[in-house]
Amino acid sequence: MKNLFLISLLLVLPTLLQATEIYKWVDENGDIHYSDTPQSRLAEKIDIRPKPDAEKIEQAKQREAILRKAAEDLQSSREQRQTRQREAKREKQKQQRKKDRQAQAEEKKKELREDRSEGYYQKQWQQQLPHQHPAPEPFRD
Repeated sequence: MKNLFLISLLLVLPTLLQATEIYKWVDENGDIHYSDTPQSRLAEKIDIRPKPDAEKIEQAKQREAILRKAAEDLQSSREQRQTRQREAKREKQKQQRKKDRQAQAEEKKKELREDRSEGYYQKQWQQQLPHQHPAPEPFRD
């Protein structure tokens, strides 16, 4: 009978201890005190939670693994997107340089066509002539 009483007491005791409210306060000397009854009007109630059981711990680990996997997938996706953006930017710059070179080539062709217009051959002929002094103005009365 004594053993049955002790066993039942040991089974009920943790439940009773969990239900107890714990208070914390600091006295005039700055010492911190804990009690199950508030000894001062400045005492504040402390929420003490019981240790989670093995099942809850396992569930938390599974959630953490899922979240880690999701974070890794997001990071990988972000890196791939950034790589694609860099490649697109390089391709755009390459196309722009190609357009610039084509525009410069067209400009040179245009200059050559303009140079070879009516006055081109006259300019060439004048450049080949030896340098001459300008003819003096005729005398006018």
